[in-house]
Amino acid sequence: MSGWKSLLLVCGTLAIAGSAQAQTSLFDPPPANSGAAPLTPPAGGGTTAATPRAKPKAKGPTPARVLNITNDSGAALTGLEISAEGKSATLTKELPTGKSATLRLPALKSCTVAISATFEGSPASDTHEHDICKDRKIRFTN
Repeated sequence: MSGWKSLLLVCGTLAIAGSAQAQTSLFDPPPANSGAAPLTPPAGGGTTAATPRAKPKAKGPTPARVLNITNDSGAALTGLEISAEGKSATLTKELPTGKSATLRLPALKSCTVAISATFEGSPASDTHEHDICKDRKIRFTN
């Protein structure tokens, strides 16, 4: 016999002999006389210590940590305070009309802040709410 024919004959014999045995699944319990322990979940129905699952963090909008302030109001911005959750940030210098500045904010969890602005020539301050998750720029106009 040639090499290929004998190889096919041996493989065919093994295939026939292998199919004569009962096929088992990994999910079937072992036979009673095999001596292997059946697979069972750990007591208490919990997970094993090797596979702890952390809770996924909720992804939501992130409040800005820095805001870009632009003064296009026609009057100098003399005071600016942005506050939320008992924390606040203030602009330390006067901001002339037509100029911009950046303001660092404290770490906040909420998106809504209160903005109090005072302009040159105006004794009262204007207070507004602003969503810093949606808009990281504040522009003062007339």
